[in-house]
Amino acid sequence: MTVVPGRVSVLVPCHNGARYLGEALDSALGQTHGDVEILVADDGSTDTSAAVARAYGPRVRCLAQENRGPSAARNLALGASTGEYVALLDADDRFHPRKLARQVELLAARPDAGAAYCGWRFIDADGDELPERGWPRVEGDLLPQLLLGNLFHPVSVVLRREVVERAGGFDERWRVNEDWALFLEASRQGARWVCVDEALCDYRLHPGQSHQRLALVHAVALEILERFFADPTLPAALRRLEPEAYEQADLRAAAEFYAADAQVDGDRALARAITRRPAILGDAAFALRLLRMLLPDGHRSRAAVVSQRRRLLAMLRPALVRVARSPAERWRGRAMLLRLALRLRWRALTRGAGAVSRAS
Repeated sequence: MTVVPGRVSVLVPCHNGARYLGEALDSALGQTHGDVEILVADDGSTDTSAAVARAYGPRVRCLAQENRGPSAARNLALGASTGEYVALLDADDRFHPRKLARQVELLAARPDAGAAYCGWRFIDADGDELPERGWPRVEGDLLPQLLLGNLFHPVSVVLRREVVERAGGFDERWRVNEDWALFLEASRQGARWVCVDEALCDYRLHPGQSHQRLALVHAVALEILERFFADPTLPAALRRLEPEAYEQADLRAAAEFYAADAQVDGDRALARAITRRPAILGDAAFALRLLRMLLPDGHRSRAAVVSQRRRLLAMLRPALVRVARSPAERWRGRAMLLRLALRLRWRALTRGAGAVSRAS
């Protein structure tokens, strides 16, 4: 295979994604970057996904496999691609026209960097923009931050081909979290990250995930961490992050289970996090982070936490009581929530006063 300098290979895994696939492909075809190839890997779809892709003719390369998951589909497209750069585009997401050009320009100017990400917008199932804003805006060696959770949505990332190949491609054991696993491995192999600080893509959010999928996402996240920290050659600085990495994974799972009304699983994940670090029951920052995660993706703004503080606290308060292992833990949890409630009420009052002042 001959690698074409400057070319961007857009990998589009698709399993029953016909509803949005056309939007995704139109966004890739509409790039201002001059050399883009688009490869759709149909992962055993039973809808009209293959027909949607084939309708684009030679502008889109269509590949197919039996249903083996997104990692295998991405690897299939990667193996058939020829670009110096690799862009990730799920079948329900969208690029903005200048996205690839801006990221390739930055990577060309930064030969020390192996991957570039950009900002994103959250959109709903109908393509309408959601209120949440913001992305990490961090650069360099991001492995410590990535261990605490994935920083990027796949649609925001462009990697040098050599970085993906050095990392071994996508690990086909994982049917979820496969992008996070690749970003971790690429970073462990020395890839440094740069940021195009603009919202240049759309990450689409669908209605709530099933309990079974949430359980799978959390189980795979723990397996990825277990494999990472099983490496005996891991530097001490990374080894010290192990308790916090597991804690963050459990907190994310607890919030997602509670939001999906899966109380038993939420309590189990929250209890594990508290067992790993009992001091979090006195940490209002932990509770604030958990309140924010209780909100749906796309709506996790600070303003939303403040405005919905009563409902969110009402969700968290009985959970902390249920998982407390002693009266002392229950007391500490209640005291922490009281401090947080007062802080959020103060924020609401000062925000209201500011609005009145601006209007007068």
